[in-house]
Amino acid sequence: MIEFKYRPDVDGLRAVAVLLVMFCHADLGFPGGFVGVDVFFVISGFLITGLLLKEQQTDGFRLSHFWIRRIRRILPASIFVVVTTLIAGFFIMLPNDYDWLARSAIAQQAMLSKVYFLRNTGYFDGNTELMPLLHTWSLGVEEQFYIGYPFLVVLLYRYSRRLMAHALIVILIISLGMSEWTVHLMPSATFFLLPTRAWELLLGGVLCFAPTHLKASGWFANVLSCVGIAGIILAACQFDSITRFPGASALVPCAGAAMVIYSNSLGTTWVGKLLASKPTVYVGLISYSLYLWHWPLLSLLRYLNYGAQLDTATRVASLASSFVLAALSLRYIEVPFRNKQVFTQTKKLLAATVGAVLIVSACSLLIVLLRGLPQRFDPKAISYASAKNSESFRHEMSTKQVEEGDVPTFGNTESTPKYKCLVWGDSHAMALISVIDAACKDYEIQGLQATHSVMAPLLEFYVMEKSGLNERFAEFNRAVVEFVLSHKVDCVIMAGAWSYYARSEDFERCLHHTIKELVRSGVRVAIVRDVAHQKGNVPILLSMAVHLGRNENEIGVPQSEHLILNERCNRIIDGLKDQGVLILDPGLM
Repeated sequence: MIEFKYRPDVDGLRAVAVLLVMFCHADLGFPGGFVGVDVFFVISGFLITGLLLKEQQTDGFRLSHFWIRRIRRILPASIFVVVTTLIAGFFIMLPNDYDWLARSAIAQQAMLSKVYFLRNTGYFDGNTELMPLLHTWSLGVEEQFYIGYPFLVVLLYRYSRRLMAHALIVILIISLGMSEWTVHLMPSATFFLLPTRAWELLLGGVLCFAPTHLKASGWFANVLSCVGIAGIILAACQFDSITRFPGASALVPCAGAAMVIYSNSLGTTWVGKLLASKPTVYVGLISYSLYLWHWPLLSLLRYLNYGAQLDTATRVASLASSFVLAALSLRYIEVPFRNKQVFTQTKKLLAATVGAVLIVSACSLLIVLLRGLPQRFDPKAISYASAKNSESFRHEMSTKQVEEGDVPTFGNTESTPKYKCLVWGDSHAMALISVIDAACKDYEIQGLQATHSVMAPLLEFYVMEKSGLNERFAEFNRAVVEFVLSHKVDCVIMAGAWSYYARSEDFERCLHHTIKELVRSGVRVAIVRDVAHQKGNVPILLSMAVHLGRNENEIGVPQSEHLILNERCNRIIDGLKDQGVLILDPGLM
């Protein structure tokens, strides 16, 4: 059984975890750096279990004492960051976004961040970069774990350590199995919720029962430590937003973290020496505050940049600022509270904590009730912000729905249509349907919709993206063509992010094949050239320009840049005119 004591190498491993997360979020390499959170979970499970076992052995364990320590460790810094973020948001965030920030602040104070973000977004969705409190989902997972786990340890300790170890292993296996099963069915829920994340914390807990007296422990420990740290780095380099995660994929960084912790329990390894160095340990000591500060800074800076990607210098400066704020947080918030230099009496601490939570929640609720305080902005900025596509046309169709003919209709849906028109494509196609709907109503045409995000309307073609159909492209698009023929659709309007798809060598061949199959079946085909790919959220672009006194007429991608980006796809699309295809260009309308 591993002896519970201070481990500088564990603080060093914390440093590795937080740096991977920060570099990932700042787009400075390590696309899979989000696995740093999983490393944190393993570390937390190891430390919490070791502490609980040590106190049980000395008969000094009290649940109330355990939770008080968690309160002192977690809440002061997190509350301060939330308050600071709300204040910053007051000056820069548009009413609707400020409303959402306030809602997420309420959820965070109630330890329900993970549920809030599960219901309202996905971790890898593009819009999450503008959600300053998204990262608090992991705090919610740990906080809920800390509430229930001590009861389990106390209960099992009454019997034997062996029973406890076996019980934790069984629960770990169940949670891991659930995670692997649901990651394919409910990826967002699997990512955010405790039942499918518990195994990562339990893996750290099970480490506490591992034997430490092994033969040839010196070379074995060094090899194990090197393999472990390599697994973490490999996952951070190779994983990305497309990786099915957590599930079995999370075994790579989690097992790696467990190997590093366990190997350095056998003796100091080469990796352990590096992790235990003073600079690395210091980063580990401020890792909690670093994690808290880095994401709001990046998110708010992106917001100030109209939702567009930040340049490298700004992202580096943001991370550097996070280090400064984290060092100050450690010195003036974390250490004083943890060492009982403030609120030395438990009753006063609890009263202050409850009071702070209620005040933050009440202020956030007031922001929600006042609809994000629109009075802060010029009416023109508000009008820009309110301009958006109708959600009623944002349909993510499944292959089964298309095969069964269960597709959304628009335009003339009252009487028997004389003409049918189907819109086929991705989110760019969805954005056009409100206009096409109006035209269909004027000319008594029945509109049909077959759309899915990141889905090129092309036969025998697909691209890999987290929110796309990926390998299911082929069956979906084949089902669409079969629907067009069986339901005697007169016209098909194809639209998509053509410049993105045209990067594939298969684009031209698949486009010609698709058009040929439709035209020879007597279907009229129209292709809509792509709109300009803006560098940020357009409503925010225009609203913030007005709010900051800039000329909104200068916002947007220049036409010359748009034409260069779309040169290849436009050339290929224009070549279809000879086949009777109608080419529509939104830029000329």
